[in-house]
Amino acid sequence: MAKIALLIGVSEYLPEFPALHSAVKDVEAMKEVLGNSAMGGFDEIKVLKNSNRQQIEKAIYELFDDRDRDDVLLFYFSGHGVLSRESHLLLTTPETYKGKREIVPYTVVTASYLQAQMNNSFSQRLVVILDCCYSGAFTKLKGITAKGDENIDIKAELGGKGRAILMSSSSTQSSFESKGSELSIYTKYLVEGIKTGAADTDGDGKISADELHQYVSGKVHKESPAMTPQFAPVLEGYRIYLACSPKSNYPGGEQETLPINDDRKIDLSSYIPLKESLQKTELSEQESDTEENKRRKSFNPPSKLLVAYLTVIVVLVTILYPLLLNLELSSTSGLKLVTLIGQNSRYFTLENLLKQEKWKEADKETLKMVKIVAGKGDDGLDVNSIKNFPCPDLNEINQLWENNSDKKFGFVVQKEIYQDLGGTERNDEKILKEFEEKVGWRRGDKELNFNELTFDLDMAYKGHLPFAVVSPGVTGLFFSRVETCEL
Repeated sequence: MAKIALLIGVSEYLPEFPALHSAVKDVEAMKEVLGNSAMGGFDEIKVLKNSNRQQIEKAIYELFDDRDRDDVLLFYFSGHGVLSRESHLLLTTPETYKGKREIVPYTVVTASYLQAQMNNSFSQRLVVILDCCYSGAFTKLKGITAKGDENIDIKAELGGKGRAILMSSSSTQSSFESKGSELSIYTKYLVEGIKTGAADTDGDGKISADELHQYVSGKVHKESPAMTPQFAPVLEGYRIYLACSPKSNYPGGEQETLPINDDRKIDLSSYIPLKESLQKTELSEQESDTEENKRRKSFNPPSKLLVAYLTVIVVLVTILYPLLLNLELSSTSGLKLVTLIGQNSRYFTLENLLKQEKWKEADKETLKMVKIVAGKGDDGLDVNSIKNFPCPDLNEINQLWENNSDKKFGFVVQKEIYQDLGGTERNDEKILKEFEEKVGWRRGDKELNFNELTFDLDMAYKGHLPFAVVSPGVTGLFFSRVETCEL
């Protein structure tokens, strides 16, 4: 997985548009936090300042072209944004000017161009951040509407699968500027939220798109009530992680934050590790070690004896389980004991894989167990094996997937999606294709193979897994069995 960003700032304009001095400084500030390995950790960042339309469009094409599904691609723009006569979003350039009736098209970058390149990208982690100023000067130009957030449907303009769109809202030039800062109000708090880690609202050490918006929105509204930042997540866009919180968690202790100087830059020159800091306060080496031990008091490695016991238990279960599973005892009354181990133990491996979020291995294990239960060996499921598949086993497998994915994965989730599309026991090619697209098994005319799936709970489509069990030829029949079993 790669993290790649394109940052564009336009501050210089023709006389009919007011200059935005903060725009080029915005991109530099964003580059600093996104490129820092302790924060954004982006692998590649391209910055364009006051570039023309051709240069910007070329960079946009290169940002989204030839990318992998799990790549995180971020597009950031700071400058003027206007609406066309058809109310479509236009991103301005230093060349932008108004003709007799409207903005001259070849001087702006249209949202439709940006959307087209995003649609052509294989990546499912796309982030757009628009810090656009909509000053009152635009309303005086015939054929141009000053763009407030209420005048445009951002999802319609830039929406798609796996996208997060963050957008500032400014109606006048003064609301764009921030007193005492060289940055725009919106970008100032974007940078602050990442740099200080304050945007990590759930404290998990990562900053997602929705967390960043939540932090920035509150700060911006407090400083400039007229601004109302918007957030438009599409599908799983809100769970796209943009950065890590620049904090270190010590087991059993508090968080230690990297120092930030007055210019809001990380100042490692003033950073003193805990042990060295304690020594500078004239604590003895022994006292210093004691303090560090306190901060690690909750971390106690397991004893060697405990490890030995656990190892023995695992070995015994591994050896005896296959024998016990098939053990059959008879009594004079004909009572038979088919298994000495409960239903859960049959799926012990699957349950452990799911709990560890090893989705790829869990999918393979699911197919393996389904074949064992159906008595199919290395063969795939056929009509008879599906119609007679034991409901308790089907329910158990489904419950394991649901419980460990917050009901995002599982047979029931897939069945509901399939039926909502009009699917029945009888396969319909059109509905099957729609179902495959809905759960992320197809991209346009291309059916994805197993290795092209998204084995990531945050990024995968709802119903994306299990994959291997539901083969195209028996999809309708399989979900019919799920329905019959009343899962």
